[in-house]
Amino acid sequence: MRTPGRAPDDAHEVHANGLSHPWEWDIKRLAASFMVAARHMRLSRLTGESLIESLVTQYRT
Repeated sequence: MRTPGRAPDDAHEVHANGLSHPWEWDIKRLAASFMVAARHMRLSRLTGESLIESLVTQYRT
């Protein structure tokens, strides 16, 4: 049974080869999602980059 709210390719699941990917990939994927969302909202590239910078700063704390 799948846990609600988790995607089949969730970062914490083990892949077919038995290995999971580095956690850094999760951060990169999240940052890319922020940029896609910023573009969808028609925000400037600078604003998108600022959002990503805030994301990374908050993640570190």
